Amino acid sequence: MGGMADVELVEDEERPRRASGRDATSSGLATPVEPDDGPAPDPAGRDPRLRRLRRVALAGLAVLVTGLVVTQQVVDAQERERLTRYSDVAGVLAPLRPDAHELWRRSARTDMAFPQWSVVGPRGDLLLGGVVDTDGSVTLTAVEPDTGADVWTVDVELTAGPPRTDFPGSVSCLPEPAPPAASAPSAATASCLVTLPEQLVDLASEDGSTYQYALGRSALLLIDTATGEVLEHVEAPLGTQFRSLPGGYVTATPDVTLDPAWTTPEDIPPSAVTVARYDWGETTPLWTFRTTPEADGFGRNWVFGDAQQVMVESGSTVWLLDADDGALIGSLTGPDGYSGSTMTIPGGGVVSSSYAGAGPSSQMLTAAGTVTDLSGLTPVTRLVDDGSASDVVLLAEMTANWSTGALVAVDARTGARRWESEGTAGWSAIVLGGVVYTSAGRELAAVDAQDGSVLWARDLTSSDAQLLTDGSAAILAGEGRIDAYDLRDGTPLWSSLVVSTDGSAALQPLTGAPSVTATAAGGLGDRDSWVTMVGRHLALMSPTGEMAVLG
Repeated sequence: MGGMADVELVEDEERPRRASGRDATSSGLATPVEPDDGPAPDPAGRDPRLRRLRRVALAGLAVLVTGLVVTQQVVDAQERERLTRYSDVAGVLAPLRPDAHELWRRSARTDMAFPQWSVVGPRGDLLLGGVVDTDGSVTLTAVEPDTGADVWTVDVELTAGPPRTDFPGSVSCLPEPAPPAASAPSAATASCLVTLPEQLVDLASEDGSTYQYALGRSALLLIDTATGEVLEHVEAPLGTQFRSLPGGYVTATPDVTLDPAWTTPEDIPPSAVTVARYDWGETTPLWTFRTTPEADGFGRNWVFGDAQQVMVESGSTVWLLDADDGALIGSLTGPDGYSGSTMTIPGGGVVSSSYAGAGPSSQMLTAAGTVTDLSGLTPVTRLVDDGSASDVVLLAEMTANWSTGALVAVDARTGARRWESEGTAGWSAIVLGGVVYTSAGRELAAVDAQDGSVLWARDLTSSDAQLLTDGSAAILAGEGRIDAYDLRDGTPLWSSLVVSTDGSAALQPLTGAPSVTATAAGGLGDRDSWVTMVGRHLALMSPTGEMAVLG
């Protein structure tokens, strides 16, 4: 049986090769043919080898295009993963576009229950707000953050009765990390603190001016965010402060109550503060702690707590307590006439700073009870913190003219200085993925939280801009414009003006990336609006009290 001749497939117009003599003989052909000396000439003069090279080039281009598409898909997937990773971090905006438009608006001046506190509900974020009515009742409202539509409204009666001063009461709500032990609901919960000013007294200072001391009543409400149902309702005696804790709350009550006979600050006696920790649904405290009497302990007392520690501030002293049993961890005492700030440390501890003519005087109390002097440094507020740099405390050096100097990190456990970065620190910072982002003057910088090395730095268009982030970009808002820079390398991404057209607010993209020369047909942006956050959305507050939420 005869064999089959080899065949080469070619494009149209390319002639196939002739079979070799060996192939022809084996196929049983009677007359042998001459060996193949190469391809026959193309009558049109086209070289078949060029055609084959063209096919190879086209195949290579197809591989390159496929590679670019796959690479872009990987980059897009990484960006989506990055945005998802930070979406649950408090203070991170929803992804912001340069052409964001108004989603909804309300008047924070006429709608006193304006919902601006973001809490987690059973179906995602909710905005909670509240108002104290003239009869002393409280109206709580939950709003869908993307549309501004009301989800539920609940009225709560308080036993304290109506406010007894001209000052209105206030309501603030925070996510509650744990449900009460008594009812243990499955839905997410939030705690709302209601404050009702009740007593006022005018005091005369040495320079002849007068100021007011206020004393009020407080109520703490635990709310089912799905329905608005009040799960727990606790009201405290006059002058007592509340702070919600996981699974319960803590109270702080001064020994001294307001006396209408007081006329000067010297009339106020020293006061101690009693701190008590409660579980939800219980009337007997788990523990109590009483501070020593402090001058101005009545006028200056404050309590804060979390799952690890409870901090109480009275007069010029700060006490740090163990949240489980109330044991004293340690205390810090500032100078007489203390005026400053106190900041808790992630993972335990506290930094207390006082301010005088010579500059800041800061002290650090660690979770182990050791005290470290941090003179010349002031704490840097973490606007956004994903917990990736919880092992360090961020501070800024203060210069003689009260501006910030270098960014400094100290060990959160020991207080030892870890590093000092180049450049200038801002008063606040964003911490994401082990990187500290800070702006000072006309510079935005990214600093490695482990060693203080500057990863990148960029010049800014404004020296008075508010630092925000959506997890992908550092967003600088100020002077009627918004500029965005890539968090990864500081690359300028986009700029927009804040504009208002026909009563509706929006962002108007500028030509080119963030720069001093970037312009738009509309000219300057709206410099009177104040940029803030409502839930996870960027919002603009106008001078008339209108709040426009963008998305």
